[in-house]
Amino acid sequence: MEASSANSRAPKHTLMFIQFNELRRTRTYMHFESVSDALDGLCQLYEEKLQQGSPEMVAQQTAQPRTLDALFRYVDGFQDMGVLVYTPAIDGYRPYNREWVKEKLYEHLRRAGRVYA
Repeated sequence: MEASSANSRAPKHTLMFIQFNELRRTRTYMHFESVSDALDGLCQLYEEKLQQGSPEMVAQQTAQPRTLDALFRYVDGFQDMGVLVYTPAIDGYRPYNREWVKEKLYEHLRRAGRVYA
């Protein structure tokens, strides 16, 4: 296996930035050892929100329990979000937007056999 090929699959430190609503105080960030861990963390945030039982999430869960569309609506509901992924080739972080996160979520859940209905 080539070194560059191995490096492309190596875990890449990932920073996720989320602003949950229009209030600046809802801004937060999380760091993960890999993109995969960040995606799992995002799914965990969604699951926790469902368990909290906010009226809009309960209605969403009743209508379409744990669907990929519901997860994407949750992500789209953030005021703002993005990730930075460490890229060894540039010895720095590359930014990615919400749409990239949703694409990676789909791929990640499909590979894990966890694609919601």
